[in-house]
Amino acid sequence: MHRFRNHDGGTQVASLSWGLPLEVDTGDAIGFSIVAGGVFDPCVTETLHRLIDPGDVVADVGANLGYMSSLAAARVGPEGRVLAFEPHPRAYELLERNVSRWRDVESAGAVELRRVALSDAAGEGELFSGGTAEFDMAVASLGDEGAAPAGAASEAIKVQLARLDEIPGVERLGVVKIDVEGHEASVLRGAGGLLESGAIRDVVFEDHDDYPSEATRVVEDAGYELISLDNDLWGLRLVAPKDRGEVAAWPGPSYLATREPDRARQRLGGRGWRVKGIGPGLGTRRS
Repeated sequence: MHRFRNHDGGTQVASLSWGLPLEVDTGDAIGFSIVAGGVFDPCVTETLHRLIDPGDVVADVGANLGYMSSLAAARVGPEGRVLAFEPHPRAYELLERNVSRWRDVESAGAVELRRVALSDAAGEGELFSGGTAEFDMAVASLGDEGAAPAGAASEAIKVQLARLDEIPGVERLGVVKIDVEGHEASVLRGAGGLLESGAIRDVVFEDHDDYPSEATRVVEDAGYELISLDNDLWGLRLVAPKDRGEVAAWPGPSYLATREPDRARQRLGGRGWRVKGIGPGLGTRRS
C-alpha cells in the first residue's frame, strides 16, 4: 500500500498490497486504520490470505467497505467468486463503488453484493450505529427486540434480514468470514444447515465472549474443530480456545472453525507474514 489520493466526500482511494484499489472513509475507524497502517486486522487478513484457494466461493458477512472482500477476490482468482453481505447504507455505498473498480481486474474473482444483514431468521431488523460518526460503520450492530445497544445512536436503520442457508448460490463455501459486532451466533444459527452438512470448509468469526460461548457452541456442535487466532510481531499464533486469555477488543478477537483441521494448521503454521506490509516480514513467504 500505499499511496493515497484525495476523493470527494472525505474519502481516499488506496492501492492495497494485493493489487486492488479500495476507497475508504478516513473518518471511519476501519478507513483510518487502513490509511494509518496500510492494513486492517492483520490477524484475520493473514488468516484469510492463507486459507482461501483459487476457485473458492467465499462469503464476507459484514463486508463493510470491502477490505476483506477485496482480499478474497484477489485470492479466489477469476475462477472463484465472493458474496459480500453489508446492510449499512453508507458502507454499502462505498462497497458498491469499490466492487465496480475491481470488475476490470482480470486476476480478481467476481464479487456479488447483498444489501442484507444475515441472521437466524428472515424479515426486518434494526441496525444501530456505534454512537459516534467516527465509528458509525465500523461498529454498527443489530438491535435485540427493538432495543438499541448501550451507547448506540438513538436512530435505528431498518434493514432486511436473511439466513445464509436460504441465500441462492451458497451450496458450498470455501471460507466464510463473519464480523457483525456481537450478532455472530445468530449468523451461525442461520447457516445451521450448511454447517451440519459440512458444506462450509472454514469459518473465521469474531467473538468477544468467554469460551465456551453461544457462537462457539454452534460450530462445535456441528462438528467443526475450533482454533483461537492470535498474532504477535512475527506472525500468526494458533491457540486452544480454552487458553486464548485476554485479547485486544479492537479490531477484535477471532476464531477459526474448520472441517479440515490438518489443512488449516499446515496453512497457518508457518511464522512470518505472507501479506506484504504486515510486520517486519522475517521468514515471510510470498504467495
